[in-house]
Amino acid sequence: MNITGIRYVKAGPYMTKAEIAEAFGISIRTVCNRLSELAIYIAKGRYSEYTILDGFGVTYVNYLALVDFMRYRKELKAGRRVPPFNPKKVAEGGTVLQDAQ
Repeated sequence: MNITGIRYVKAGPYMTKAEIAEAFGISIRTVCNRLSELAIYIAKGRYSEYTILDGFGVTYVNYLALVDFMRYRKELKAGRRVPPFNPKKVAEGGTVLQDAQ
């Protein structure tokens, strides 16, 4: 699946799992799988500890970090070097996402 850019932008940088699933056209299960993978790179320091906020029965995800992760997912999993996470560049929309699933 190819996703080009972010379909919509809202005032805050956080989205729920359901909003992510709808925006990217993927299932909640796929969202959960991607968040599990993203958590690995949070632990490694690529993304902030505030990338995934989980509490009170709702999970909020910083979608700029998620877009970056999904863009570089294959390279990160293969251990290749990727540019450092830059939320400003992601927000400017120069990112093309490939193979989100």
